[in-house]
Amino acid sequence: NVKNPLNFNLNREKSFLKKISKEQFLLKKGNWNIEKPIVLIGNLQVEQDTILNFSKNSYLIVVGSVKIEGSQNKPVIFRGKEGQWGGIYILSKNKNTSLFKNVLIKNASGIHDSILKLDSSLTIYEGNVKIDNLNIEESSTEDAINIFNSNIDIKNLSINSTFSDALDCDFCNGVIEYSKFSNILGDAIDFSGSNVSLNNIRVEKVKDKGLSVGENSYVYISDSS
Repeated sequence: NVKNPLNFNLNREKSFLKKISKEQFLLKKGNWNIEKPIVLIGNLQVEQDTILNFSKNSYLIVVGSVKIEGSQNKPVIFRGKEGQWGGIYILSKNKNTSLFKNVLIKNASGIHDSILKLDSSLTIYEGNVKIDNLNIEESSTEDAINIFNSNIDIKNLSINSTFSDALDCDFCNGVIEYSKFSNILGDAIDFSGSNVSLNNIRVEKVKDKGLSVGENSYVYISDSS
């Protein structure tokens, strides 16, 4: 039998996870070690001052939306416990909005579990995406972030030290501003089928292209270098 991780609804409560209602979950503040994959069907809220240390084969999948909101002094941190870990996959339901505010994602290597193969540190499929002060560091994936078929509102995004591309937006609409991409071994920003405005973008130490505008894309740039 072929395993599909999306068919495993692991909505059981754990010491760090509280089920608030049928489709609402709260990940409690604290410093938690995650030894197995987390798969949730519903909407997840993560409190500030939360650190999640993932084992090598663990990851987070949410079929719904997330509200991950740290503070500048106490960001929410996703990282490998002893090196690399899988990453985060958000599969939107009903065009929900996912929020990443004051968040650090570090050391992700992509989700490779049976038939599910996602080569991004953060993958978001459909829905609305709001990002404010998200940092992604030391990504060893094909894309640090891959957003597909979404409306995006991104500011203060920082991606540093990637194995390949930094931000890949496919069929997206929206705005990216006040963001920085540095030490990128592939492209910094890659668009296809998208309509996006870029404002106050800084790109430095990029091995391939700072900006790649693919087929059927319209990109408007201001105050960027």
